[in-house]
Amino acid sequence: MTVDSVRLEGNIDAVDSAFSADSERFPDGVMASCMYAMDPPVGLWFVNDSGEAFRPAWPASPCGLQNTPIEALADLTEVSRSSHATGYDDRYTTMCQSSPYVGGFENTTPEDVAAAVEREQSSDGPVPPSLVTPIDDVDKLQLCTVPASTVESPPDAGISVAGSLTTLSRAQSASVIRSLVDAPFAPACNQSSTRVASTELRRPDGSGRSLVSFELDGCRRAAGFGYYRTIPADVMATLTYIR
Repeated sequence: MTVDSVRLEGNIDAVDSAFSADSERFPDGVMASCMYAMDPPVGLWFVNDSGEAFRPAWPASPCGLQNTPIEALADLTEVSRSSHATGYDDRYTTMCQSSPYVGGFENTTPEDVAAAVEREQSSDGPVPPSLVTPIDDVDKLQLCTVPASTVESPPDAGISVAGSLTTLSRAQSASVIRSLVDAPFAPACNQSSTRVASTELRRPDGSGRSLVSFELDGCRRAAGFGYYRTIPADVMATLTYIR
């Protein structure tokens, strides 16, 4: 495995402005349940023409981190990249730990699907911030596949179960996620799945952290992209290919 050092140039003033924002918080006495957990990009530095550098602090929001800086960074242009070996080799890692927090699928009705379509058309549904949900810049996906019965434990069970680990290439990962984002809502279904795969969406720098999961048989749906999405046949072939 390697860590990449990437140099970005462009409208640095816009990035500087995004990081210069005041952090936000809930008013005193106000509490809310936040939907997303997110990790910021790591190892980010501002460097001037003299080579002097400092690490900016990411401005906070009441539910984590503000989204504007990642959007400003996305507008920059990569001008150089170098790779550094970590000394860690994961080619022989075949086991993983799947959490009961990821992978639970429910039976759905035509009314559920109609309500999801209405929410999307009205733009009233929750939209994950781009910081927490990498799409085209997703890193290699590490899929942890377990029998479906093991992910039906309640979230407060506090247990993890062993599964088999499969790592997709970056090209495969980007193709899979883009296809699922563009896939149609899954129709109503009450079939049982025997295998479920789960993973986290992260960028190569470690930022992101969206939790997504896939039914590998049964209804063959993807969770974590708004409402359940139908897994296209070519994506299913990638997810189930034995390496």
